[in-house]
Amino acid sequence: MDVAMRSLSFTKFLTILLLVVALPVVAKAQYRYTFRDSLGVYKVEFTPHKSPMGDAQRMGIPVSVGAHEIRLGLAYSAYTPLGYTTDARWTPAWDFCQVDDGSYTSSNPRWYTIGVEGGRWFKEWLYFGGAAVWSGGFDNLYEAYPYPKRSRVYTYMSHNITLMPIVRFAWLRRGIVQLYSGVGLGLSLSFTERVEDRYVLPDVAFDATFVGISVGRDLFGYLDIGAGSRGVISFGVGYRFNNKTKK
Repeated sequence: MDVAMRSLSFTKFLTILLLVVALPVVAKAQYRYTFRDSLGVYKVEFTPHKSPMGDAQRMGIPVSVGAHEIRLGLAYSAYTPLGYTTDARWTPAWDFCQVDDGSYTSSNPRWYTIGVEGGRWFKEWLYFGGAAVWSGGFDNLYEAYPYPKRSRVYTYMSHNITLMPIVRFAWLRRGIVQLYSGVGLGLSLSFTERVEDRYVLPDVAFDATFVGISVGRDLFGYLDIGAGSRGVISFGVGYRFNNKTKK
């Protein structure tokens, strides 16, 4: 009985050893063939196909490695050297009314923020680019009387230009949807009128995108929520060039 068990164990060991040695040989042999005829010997070798696009060929991702991206969008409550654009007290008309004898009043300021951006995806999850943002503020100074038909005396303006590099990290990529976060740091200049003065005010520009979402592969829409020079809320459209994902 012991001899039979030992023989069986040795047979199992020998079988496993042969499989370990033979499988790589068989697997490799299926890609190599040798043919002989009267003219000589021919060797043919087949190798698995490797896509020139590598990982970018994978299904179900919105953006590929090496894709270039441009964006155009609007924003709400952007940070400028004068403060956030939702703060009514930045306005020169408001300042003027504080030192005036009550003959004038101001309106609520109107702000508009437009941003453009371009960059490249160096990884499926890593983006480097740059942004340029313009935030313009306009505020009217009125005569206080006669109310309510007040006459507009002057329109004060503030133009704020921001330039900064941006890095993004995409932490979810499914189909045409991408979720990401990002940061940016740069320079902002404010060309502003206050009371009767005109001056340029520099400041550090920053951007922190807590969560952003883009929907689409080549042509896409986006919505970012965060804080900084690109706004608390920014949204718009973009386009990706050289985006080699499978549709």
